[in-house]
Amino acid sequence: MKKALFLLLLSSVSMLGFAQLNNPNADVDWLSGKVENGNRIISTGVPLLLIAPDSRAGAMGDVGAASKPDANSIHWNAAKLSFTEKKAGLSFSYTPWLRQIVSDIKLMYLSGYYKIDDRSTVGGSLTYFSLGSIDFFSEEGISTGTYKPNEFAFDLAYSMKLSNNLSLSLTGRYIRSDLTQGQNVGTTQTHAANAAAADLGLYYQNKLNIDLPSEYAFGLQISNLGTKISYSDNMESSFLPANLRLGGRYTMDFDQFNNLSLMVDLNKLLVPTPPVYNEDGSIYAGMDPNVGILQGAIQSFYDAPNGLKEEMQEISLSVGAEYWYNKVLAVRAGYFYEAKNKGARQYLTVGAGLRYNVISERAAAVHNKQVDPTVDNMLKITSDGRKLGLDQRLINPLLPDDPSSKVNACVGNILRIWEAGQEDKLTQLVFCDISTPKGTGVATAKQTEGEPFLADDLPQENTFNVYDDIREKLIAHGV
Repeated sequence: MKKALFLLLLSSVSMLGFAQLNNPNADVDWLSGKVENGNRIISTGVPLLLIAPDSRAGAMGDVGAASKPDANSIHWNAAKLSFTEKKAGLSFSYTPWLRQIVSDIKLMYLSGYYKIDDRSTVGGSLTYFSLGSIDFFSEEGISTGTYKPNEFAFDLAYSMKLSNNLSLSLTGRYIRSDLTQGQNVGTTQTHAANAAAADLGLYYQNKLNIDLPSEYAFGLQISNLGTKISYSDNMESSFLPANLRLGGRYTMDFDQFNNLSLMVDLNKLLVPTPPVYNEDGSIYAGMDPNVGILQGAIQSFYDAPNGLKEEMQEISLSVGAEYWYNKVLAVRAGYFYEAKNKGARQYLTVGAGLRYNVISERAAAVHNKQVDPTVDNMLKITSDGRKLGLDQRLINPLLPDDPSSKVNACVGNILRIWEAGQEDKLTQLVFCDISTPKGTGVATAKQTEGEPFLADDLPQENTFNVYDDIREKLIAHGV
């Protein structure tokens, strides 16, 4: 398997410089048919730069131009960093790649940011892709050693707020791709490829006051616009995967803790489309792809052999949704679509996330005056902090029962004293001043006033409280 992968790798490297100039469409009898129906996948160097590095965006169909800002925003649109809620953030992702085929291919991504002040934010990221251990062989089938081809990209980004709703970013990127480990491909000596690139990002977000408090956002990013890359002095250089990403988001806040975001991204490679060639090597349809970086980016909007129809097929679509329940549990889904003659990647994605730092986020929002005091304030946060210290299920019943919680420590102490006092039949009194079973405020008030109350006024059966939890655990242990 590794040998087969290596042969495929060498073939890919060998063709990198010639994919732009050579095309099998040489039979003049079907050239016109190839123009109309041919598959013209746009090939670039270092496709790693377009792989979604984080699980959140990956679960939403690879959307990211205008999704809510987080520590992974450098990859999708660094301009979003200016609108992150925290002073600083750090993220790490590890992805086993093609695990069902080869066990040691992996993608790792480390990113972070720091807010210098209210307007300026800096960030950095490192993307590393390892192809695992590969056995190299000569054309005669003689082993030349075992190597670990790899690629990485290092980014530095700066994002600046131009207004309360608009930000701009600039990212610099260094890329190194070492796929052949200096081995010869035929008679061609190869080496690690190096390149530099830049991203430009723009992000806008604003509030809407309609039936539900809402937020909308738009994002634009031009990424990987930089030098060409080559693995040999004797090969033609390949374009980096320069890309235009345009996206939007609409978020509905059902209340302080629950919201739904709907997102869509459009992507187009800013790289020339392969033309259709005559038998003599001249261009039958399309344009010469052997041009400079900026010319290639501009030309990519009108160089498709089949005209506007094919240009539209070069735009891929990503749609995604993210629902946050109680600011703790996130459920995500998405869909990615690419035209059949441009790669045919079409897939659904799903995912989920769990967040534990709800209290600190609420305190930061109150401190920054981002929430109405009648909705949330420090008194409520302090009260919830007490609950969280007692048992996290008082904040969200969906969270697991922590064996090290104060409630479980209390149960353990009660059982220990009970076992020690069984002979003397001792009695214990346990007082709990919060989270005891009782009617809702509506039921209690109506009962005090002598008014009838409805079943809906009573607490739900599945509502967690400490009293019932301790009681059930003690009974289960024989008390």
